[in-house]
Amino acid sequence: MKARFVKERAFSILPFFSMIDTHAHLDNNQFDDDRHATFQRALDAGITNIIIPSIHPDNFDAVHRLADTYEQVFRGVGVHPHHAHEATHKIYDMMEKQSDDEKVIAIGEIGIDYYYDFSPKETQKTTFREQLRIAKRTGLPAIIHNREADTDVLTIIEEEQDGTLKGVLHCFSSDIEVLKRALALGMLVSFTGNITYKKSVLGEVVLHTPLDKMMIETDAPYMAPVPHRGKRNEPVYVQYIAEKIAEIHNTSLAQVIAMTSQNAQSLFRFLMCLLILTATMFVQDGYAQKKSSNDQYDDRDEEIIETERPLPKWWQNKTVGVSFSLSTNTIVETATALDTNSRFSTSFEGLFAFGGGVSYSLLDWLNVEGSYLYSRNTKVAERQLDSKRNQLPNTHQSFNLSVRTIANPYAKVNFFGTIGMSYLINKVWAGKSTDPGSPDYAPDDQLLLSVNQLGLNAGAGFSINIPTSFGMFQPTAEWRLDFPFASDNRLIQLGPDNEELGIYAPRKNYEVATFYSLPRFTLYFYPQW
Repeated sequence: MKARFVKERAFSILPFFSMIDTHAHLDNNQFDDDRHATFQRALDAGITNIIIPSIHPDNFDAVHRLADTYEQVFRGVGVHPHHAHEATHKIYDMMEKQSDDEKVIAIGEIGIDYYYDFSPKETQKTTFREQLRIAKRTGLPAIIHNREADTDVLTIIEEEQDGTLKGVLHCFSSDIEVLKRALALGMLVSFTGNITYKKSVLGEVVLHTPLDKMMIETDAPYMAPVPHRGKRNEPVYVQYIAEKIAEIHNTSLAQVIAMTSQNAQSLFRFLMCLLILTATMFVQDGYAQKKSSNDQYDDRDEEIIETERPLPKWWQNKTVGVSFSLSTNTIVETATALDTNSRFSTSFEGLFAFGGGVSYSLLDWLNVEGSYLYSRNTKVAERQLDSKRNQLPNTHQSFNLSVRTIANPYAKVNFFGTIGMSYLINKVWAGKSTDPGSPDYAPDDQLLLSVNQLGLNAGAGFSINIPTSFGMFQPTAEWRLDFPFASDNRLIQLGPDNEELGIYAPRKNYEVATFYSLPRFTLYFYPQW
């Protein structure tokens, strides 16, 4: 038997809330001279994932090689409308076969382009429809190109939408009516550098796009944003698109990055890709590390000779552990008025949280953890327009049951991904007043509304194993997210009261969608039994 060699891999395990360039053609020959440097600049700028869509079967292999070379890169498979006349059933079969690749997360770039006449219109429509059906069969989202073809693109999407079709209209440049129709069909939209141009008319379109329905992209090497307009575009410039969106929505850059990254993760299932890659690539690497520590290699015939040497003693004791956690909780809320569908978003950052848990190792690379975390939101009171309407802080408790997949379990420094269920117990302002003269007066014990929700938690991080004579200490840094499955209804005040005039601000019922971002430090202890 030939000796086995393990290729080292460097996967981006912290994609959460860092920037994601959802569309970049880095296989383009404009990057031939400095492609690696381009990737490095993107990583240095905090861009943790890049999606490279294919536009022609001839470049499937090139994009595949880039995705294999850079763990931060994912890809799409598709035939661009410029090449629709070259699409065949053989190519469609190839797309479906390649969609099984764990780095393929989209069908695209596909669509219709009437600005150029590289392919006949009817051929473009037929090819677009066929590829949307591939997207539905494979369960992958579609990356859709639309240029001067609003009516036909939306009509075909509408005809093919059976509740399973999902996707994004990339480089969205249409009007507000097209936007509304696309969102109603379940599509997301993505903005690129053209929204930063001085003569751009897309500001109102961006403003009318909810933050939870948009993503950001560069479409590199094309359409570089201001201040680099006219130059070759590249992923590092995606920050300028995020900054422009923040300016238009009058919100923070951090919130735009957080929301667009969450949207990309949800649409393209980065988290699932992370867990699959962790469970297949890294566990395989970890297994090889374990084998290499227990095996002897004979250089003369490259044979592996099995021995019975046990694992290190500190691993034998790493079974049941207890933990204590400290965290900062960022709460992002998107509120939608039930009567008008108008919405706004707000975030509360840097809320102190603490908790603990119990961990049990099912396998060397897999453990189960039950944990609890508590935080108080005192900042919500500071933001009230009338201090009499809320004098009590919101409180948030999270009970989590999670599964952790360890990438390289036999190393002293472990990398991992986490996913599980959450039960969230929240006490939030009920929209009442402590002023006896107010029409919505309520006693203190009725000022807070109980909101209990089931949700999903997910995270990624690393830990360091420190063995001692009495057990294992494991300091861990992790970015954890909590996503409630359902929204909650609240009475929200729209303006301040004027007590002198006896005027009370209107209050409306809003549906509030919330998620929690929790970078946290946890100290685990596995006692020696």
